Amino acid sequence: MGSAIHEKKHPATTSMRSYFFLVVLLLSRLLVTGQPDSQQYDSLLRLDDALVKKEDYKQAAMVRSIAMRLAGHTPTNAERYSIACRWSLAGTPDSAFGQLFDYAKAADLSFDDVNDILTDSDLDTLHREPRWQEMKNKMFIQSYKNFINLQESVGINVNRGASTAEVLTWASALSMDSLLHHLNDPAKTLLKQGELKKAELFIRTSLNDYPRKYYTNRDMGNYYLAIKDSVRSFVYHARALFWKYWLSVNDTEKSKTFETDLYKDHQHISRLTGHPSSPTESLIAFAVTQFLRKGSTERAFELAKKNLEDHPGGFRAHQTMSEYYKKMGDGVKADNYTMRSLLLQFNLPDDFFSPGFKTSEYILSRYETLAERMGFKINPPVPMLTAMGNYFLNKKNTEAARLVFDMATSLYPDHPVVLNAAGRFYRSAGDTARGIELEKKARILSRDPLFVAYVPVADTSYDIKVNNPVCTENCPVILFDEAHNNYHTATGRYLPFANLMRNDGFTVSRGQTPFSKQSLTKVNVVVIVSPNVPTGVIPKKEITVLNEWVKAGGSLLMITDHDNERIYSVLESFGVISPDVTYTCDTLHGNFNISFFDSDHRLGDHPIINGRNESEKIHRVQTFTGRTIIGPPGSAILLPLGPSTTDYLQVDPFMRAMNEMVPVKVQGLRSHGVAFRFGKGKVVTLSEAAQLSAQIFPQDASKTGMNVTGSDNRQFALNIMRWLTGYLD
Repeated sequence: MGSAIHEKKHPATTSMRSYFFLVVLLLSRLLVTGQPDSQQYDSLLRLDDALVKKEDYKQAAMVRSIAMRLAGHTPTNAERYSIACRWSLAGTPDSAFGQLFDYAKAADLSFDDVNDILTDSDLDTLHREPRWQEMKNKMFIQSYKNFINLQESVGINVNRGASTAEVLTWASALSMDSLLHHLNDPAKTLLKQGELKKAELFIRTSLNDYPRKYYTNRDMGNYYLAIKDSVRSFVYHARALFWKYWLSVNDTEKSKTFETDLYKDHQHISRLTGHPSSPTESLIAFAVTQFLRKGSTERAFELAKKNLEDHPGGFRAHQTMSEYYKKMGDGVKADNYTMRSLLLQFNLPDDFFSPGFKTSEYILSRYETLAERMGFKINPPVPMLTAMGNYFLNKKNTEAARLVFDMATSLYPDHPVVLNAAGRFYRSAGDTARGIELEKKARILSRDPLFVAYVPVADTSYDIKVNNPVCTENCPVILFDEAHNNYHTATGRYLPFANLMRNDGFTVSRGQTPFSKQSLTKVNVVVIVSPNVPTGVIPKKEITVLNEWVKAGGSLLMITDHDNERIYSVLESFGVISPDVTYTCDTLHGNFNISFFDSDHRLGDHPIINGRNESEKIHRVQTFTGRTIIGPPGSAILLPLGPSTTDYLQVDPFMRAMNEMVPVKVQGLRSHGVAFRFGKGKVVTLSEAAQLSAQIFPQDASKTGMNVTGSDNRQFALNIMRWLTGYLD
């Protein structure tokens, strides 16, 4: 749960008689039928929620426990955790500890899970119990055991790791911080022994599990230092400091020397890696905001000034200086910095805010030109329109604000952020009825979590019909991997892809169990897209099974993404190199969203590109923020990356701005897609997942994937599968 359910606790006064009869009724039905019922389960969860709100935690714990029985499965860790919290708040420690001790045996218990338990105020009543320390020790030992087992599953057998006594010593010293400090001790031994690849895999596995920790990033930096890659070493050391100081800003003790310690650590990185190092723009901006809230205006000003010196082209640096002057009551200076921030953020001309500047004409013309170059429609982004509109509104430039908000509501009629901002404007401009109407619509839309998170979904309206399917009987079977917490699944964002393959005659099944000889029986093609294995990486034994299956004649489509490291070991096992790169940018062909045209020789020569006839020939493929891959010797490059492309590593985890990225070197023939034979089988690897999806954002109907007009991504997907299944040679 992570935080207290309620700040104040008092006995419930509402009668629970009706709740009691409902629970008895549902449990009786379960005992009679012996079958779980999802509707009854959902009803109990709603009842549990109602009881928690009434602070009747004992009844809530009982209802939640019955719900687990009704679900017909062994309680998950999250369920045990929730029940333990309820028993703790109810003052029933025996039942709470019963759940926690069961949780302490979990094979996927991590240090983060333990940290959540140790810091959860819902469990405060248990801290006085002697069993609390025993439970903590068991959890620390189990977490470390799980971590070592994870390393062994990917082929790293150093030894059994630290002893029980060592783990408990680390845990008692500085709790989680001390444990993570020692997490990669075996990897340090491997580095000293010259076992560089093993050391890298060990550290990368722990980094996958704990990407937002100081020590895991620092250790990856030390690995790159050991192999003399000073640029990547700098990036990871800088990321390590980002997380270290991001957490220390609000720490009462550590924040006392925040500036001194931060800049001293960055000076150390500069000496260590030979790369100039300064704190990231967003980290200092965050610190400035926090110090302003605390009333430390002098410290905030000095940090904001230093941020501007280090990042003169950074919009956040200018925005936080604006915040400072607003706090000090200097509206003129605040406005100047806000204006400069907006110009930098959206790459606008210096005279954009000048009187007489044709704002709406400029914005529309700019994005029409960009759409022409890219080959598909591109609207001005929501943050740009709302920021422009709000700026004009605050400056009391009603006419300019109206033009921007009219444009915004026309382009994004169902975007809650746009509607809310526009509603505020129309009310202030005297059109109260329209303002209230837009704000009401914004509130309704904002209740949908997809709108709040701006999460794309499968575009089910996209046309996936195939006029002449390649197969009509005894058709190949495609197994779509869903056993590794994949971001894309055959029933999720890749549903249009799966249905497109079905319409071409193929049978598509969902692979929801680990790869094994049995699971691959009667399968012709395996598709793996963006695995996000909770325990780090796909186990070595599964990779071995997959390799042997392809060598014997199977076919494999592997798709990674700009931020996906979990598939790295699978790629490498097939000879595909996925260098440590966050993004690949092509300044001449769309920057991060790269277009591959046949007209300028930016497509390879392969059956997948050529098709069976002219109607199937690929003329343009669009990718959406991918990373570089390098195929094995003899592989065919489908989507070659030319000299105008640069590979970058992102320093600041929260910003994709160019000023927070570092160019890195990559050796070999770089691409976004390769095809090759592996034994008797075939493999296609793509470096970006959205290109074969068909996604749509609910707020504004913007699209990503095969459904973007002007590209041949749909035919590209068909040609890939036809080549893998032997219908295209």
